Amino acid sequence: MNTIKSLFLLSSLAVTTTAIAELEPFTDDDLSNINGAGISFYTDNLSLDTTSDDPDKAGKIVINTNEFNEITLKNLQINKSGTTTKYSEGASIGSLENPLTFRIVEKVMPDGQRRDVAILDMPENADALDIRYDSYFRPILVDENGMRSSTPNERLFAQMELEGTHLNGSHIELWATEEEGISLATNLSLEVDSLNISADSDSKASIKGLKLTNLRNGSIFQPLHLRIVEEPSYYLPEGTSELQMKMVSTLQLEVAPLTPELATLLYTNPEDDELYSAEEYRTTLTDISIQQLNFKNQQITGYLDGIPQYAFIPQNPNENVMDIQGMEIQSMRVTFHDLPY
Repeated sequence: MNTIKSLFLLSSLAVTTTAIAELEPFTDDDLSNINGAGISFYTDNLSLDTTSDDPDKAGKIVINTNEFNEITLKNLQINKSGTTTKYSEGASIGSLENPLTFRIVEKVMPDGQRRDVAILDMPENADALDIRYDSYFRPILVDENGMRSSTPNERLFAQMELEGTHLNGSHIELWATEEEGISLATNLSLEVDSLNISADSDSKASIKGLKLTNLRNGSIFQPLHLRIVEEPSYYLPEGTSELQMKMVSTLQLEVAPLTPELATLLYTNPEDDELYSAEEYRTTLTDISIQQLNFKNQQITGYLDGIPQYAFIPQNPNENVMDIQGMEIQSMRVTFHDLPY
């Protein structure tokens, strides 16, 4: 849990110390409209740049996944889509009429308990963003007694670049329970014009025209749980060839299967207490589409109508290379493990 707390703290510090935003004072009319329902805000000129000509001075976020591995995020840049420098025009996220809002409300959970729930709503009119960052991986070597012995240089894991990123109209709820820890309910809508991933000069991938609508993951009836669990981790002591095992704390995400009683509540329309019709429930499901997929991890063996064979591009430009409609995450469990170095 300390790792998660550190990540949230570092992320907050990175944003608050490097974001550039134009803030305007409230007028008397604005103040008279405040009703105590939560916090609302918007930005007129937001950008973020943690790069530096001196690598030692560049901003970074270091994540200790456990005692054996370390991930570092460097050279994070966020700016209005289409601009190229740190001094370019910043992005507008929301407006006075349609701001980003954060509030805490009391909700009655299915077990009858009342809990405070933090709710974040993204505005519908945020500017598209370009986001770039480098991620590095550093394995931590240990000796035959399980103690740290030396730390090799970090190595580039991947360079990420998202162009034309829209995260409009998304909704996130967060609460805590003694039994399960952090619980989430999310409904995300995302559009990305281009997503480029580079591991090295010969390992690249790009996705163009990614559109994700109503990605619902968790609800008050079926929360997405974030918990810390004990799992075996295998490591290779320096100077030996035999793997060793040690129990370590790691992150687990889970959406547990629904019980029949909770399924009835989930599939009931709260406006009329009747079960959703097929047409009504279809509007709550997830749609995913991708216009193009491109991979480069080996030599090009040939072309088809001028298109490299590692590229997936529909013949009809009005079609997508991938269309998934009506998807629903009914249950899942993801446990993070470290690979032996």
